Amino acid sequence: MAVARMLASVGLLMVACSQAPRAEPSVRPTVDITPSDRASRAARAIAHYIQRTYVLVEVWNVSTIEGGDVVSYAVRMRLDPRREHPELEEWHAHVRRAVRDQRQAAVEMLKLTVRFIGRASLVSVFQDDFLQPHWTRRQILAMDDPVSYRRFEAWQDLVLSAAALPGAGSG
Repeated sequence: MAVARMLASVGLLMVACSQAPRAEPSVRPTVDITPSDRASRAARAIAHYIQRTYVLVEVWNVSTIEGGDVVSYAVRMRLDPRREHPELEEWHAHVRRAVRDQRQAAVEMLKLTVRFIGRASLVSVFQDDFLQPHWTRRQILAMDDPVSYRRFEAWQDLVLSAAALPGAGSG
């Protein structure tokens, strides 16, 4: 069990080292998952890891269906709660960073899910109930490095390429 956790930590550090440099500490938290963990526990561990790594991202709901065949994460940004900001540009920079962190974190969650939850065939990371894109395992494995999705155009293309968009267009 300890060996599996160590291997998971080493793997995550390898992922961390492959990302573009950021203004955050170089040591990243580890995902505490063992091969015997249920899908729901593994998904929650991934969500906690993401929240510790990306402080401006909150994973407020995690669900697994059919023992992990479908995994969904609901996310939102943790923005500075002040109503008035002395520098408008500072606020805009804060929001831009939060949005970019959220995009990168979403792709990292997708990749970690297919890595640690063997049954996951569809995975979703979404911000609202209207648009819940689901990607297949094959699509997720083919995705670029999470940092490349910080750009809006890359993120938009990714969302539009989702295998299923439940809720889109209904209403």
